[in-house]
Amino acid sequence: MLEEAPFETRPRVTITVPQSAKDGDMVEFSVSVQDGTPTSYEWSFEAPGGAGNNPQVNFNSPTSAATTAKAHWFAKPNSACSASFDSTYEIEVKVSFANRSPITKKANFTVSVGRNWGGGVDYPMTPGLPDIEYDSNRSLYIVVGQGEELQRIPSQIVMRTPETSQFYNKTLKHEEVHYEQFVSGIFKDLYKIDNLMPRLLLLTDAGRQPLEQKVFQAKENWRAEQKQIAIGRLPESEREAYAVSDPIAPRYLFNNCGRF
Repeated sequence: MLEEAPFETRPRVTITVPQSAKDGDMVEFSVSVQDGTPTSYEWSFEAPGGAGNNPQVNFNSPTSAATTAKAHWFAKPNSACSASFDSTYEIEVKVSFANRSPITKKANFTVSVGRNWGGGVDYPMTPGLPDIEYDSNRSLYIVVGQGEELQRIPSQIVMRTPETSQFYNKTLKHEEVHYEQFVSGIFKDLYKIDNLMPRLLLLTDAGRQPLEQKVFQAKENWRAEQKQIAIGRLPESEREAYAVSDPIAPRYLFNNCGRF
């Protein structure tokens, strides 16, 4: 009587890897096994040869079925000015068993940097109205002074780079330079109320509300002029900011690269 050979069921191993993530995101990798009992897990990664900015996937639990890691962008090509905003790793997990050879599964994982990351500092705000009084001698409402409401207020830094990204400090330092340029630097003379007041003091009207509208329009015209002056200084302002941020790691992507 012939004996039938025992039927061996091959374990089915499935790896789950996020297709993509942004630099600094916390992501999860996992592996599931059917028709088998694993004895160990081993997570690893591969990055393209010649990649810069220290390619790394630091698995928090590299020997568990599920693990997390912080997404880390690398530079390919290894160039400060021409590296891609996307970097792709090959994630690998090796699953071992007691009575058979290990099974290895792989999947690609892309880490990206946002092209619009960085930040911005808007032009100073000039809210409020000057002091307006009624001149009974001329039967007109007139502007008599700056008052307490009309002010020059520097705009705050607005960051688009996530705080978790390795590029956050680099781009923040860049925008801090721009903020200081409006306080004490290349833009300090712009949007100053002292320069606006001579225009406003010339305005009059028989009604208060029409005069306020004239003041508003005069401010808008003046702000447009101030903006054009600021635009003319932008190349110099960017050179100053990049001189501070370019040496800060990572020295990729958000660099001057001869643009200014």
